[in-house]
Amino acid sequence: MGFGSSCAPRRPYSGRWCVLALTSLIIRSMPPQRRFPPPWTIEEMNDACFIVRDKNGQALGYFYFDDEPSRRSVTERLIKGEARRIAANFAKLPDCLPADF
Repeated sequence: MGFGSSCAPRRPYSGRWCVLALTSLIIRSMPPQRRFPPPWTIEEMNDACFIVRDKNGQALGYFYFDDEPSRRSVTERLIKGEARRIAANFAKLPDCLPADF
């Protein structure tokens, strides 16, 4: 018999190493958490803008509008219906993207 050999068969995956390997495999196979979790909601603020917020309340987008035509032409803001439609489409983005994005 040579140096370092033994009669007992070796078990390559045993003990603590096996637990660590399985834990690593499980963690890598889990989908990553999203930075801005759905659902995204829309709220109107001070009759001036719509705010899109994520599940945690983080503001993701502001969509300003102005219903007075003279001010709207100077400030180049949207009318209320346009701002609401754009905010609604923006809030639908988590449904359109894959879960791991």
